[in-house]
Amino acid sequence: MFCRECGTEVGKKVKVCPNCGINPLHGAKHCQACGANTKAKQELCKKCGAQLITKGAPLQEEEAPKTAKAASFCMPVVGVILFFIWHAKEPEKAKSVCNWTIGGVAFGMILYVFGIVWGGFSAATGY
Repeated sequence: MFCRECGTEVGKKVKVCPNCGINPLHGAKHCQACGANTKAKQELCKKCGAQLITKGAPLQEEEAPKTAKAASFCMPVVGVILFFIWHAKEPEKAKSVCNWTIGGVAFGMILYVFGIVWGGFSAATGY
């Protein structure tokens, strides 16, 4: 299959073209069967005769499930693993997990600094 936007050859199950970053069936510039140039309102490819497939507005990508977000926040290693699993085929899920992982790491650092300060305060005052 070819990307309808840029004409790059992609796999049939690819949701986002690696060349242009658009869903391969959301464009109207190329034939999905042979990659030939097409016009926006064209319904059949002049080169190969294939019915041109055009989907409407880009679909909103799914975010990561809540359990994946929570696991990434509490255990950043899980977030890193999920990011590398999803980054190529499901970039929105990967981005969501990455953000929760970064948030979890930042929260952990804040708690760590708070613990050091509280420990120093306790040692100095005897509380």
